[in-house]
Amino acid sequence: MTAALPLLYRHHRWSWLTLFDALAQSSPESLTLTTPGVYGTVHETITHTLLNQRRFIGAIQSSAAVSLAGIPDPLPSLDDLRAHFVQDAEDLIAAAGTIAAETKITGSFRGQQFEMPAVIPLFQSYNHGVEHRTDITTILAAHGYELPALHVWAFLDAGMP
Repeated sequence: MTAALPLLYRHHRWSWLTLFDALAQSSPESLTLTTPGVYGTVHETITHTLLNQRRFIGAIQSSAAVSLAGIPDPLPSLDDLRAHFVQDAEDLIAAAGTIAAETKITGSFRGQQFEMPAVIPLFQSYNHGVEHRTDITTILAAHGYELPALHVWAFLDAGMP
């Protein structure tokens, strides 16, 4: 892949960490909020997103069976989710810098064998993250919370960490 692709996953890391930090400064009730048309509560949405991200990384790193863990009850703490996300983000940045367009992965999902370009779960991890960050910011905005800027221009202004 191109040397620029890891920047996309650095944005992914930065935007999620910025959102985690904003949530840590909010009231604990902010994690229980939801609004029609989104995945679930803020807390459920973060947990769902990170569980799927781990599955996408697993598909990239291994040809073992790919499965999605159920949403745990009770939900992990925001601090635990953030810590897992930090490692996942580093894995995605590394994968973005090393996977070639022609790299294939194989495995099994729901009993079906698959072969696909490794960039598909890599790209889906970014797309899925954007989708659910948008759910979360939609929920928070609907309930009057001030939102951090998470877009690429804000990433540029932050020095593209």
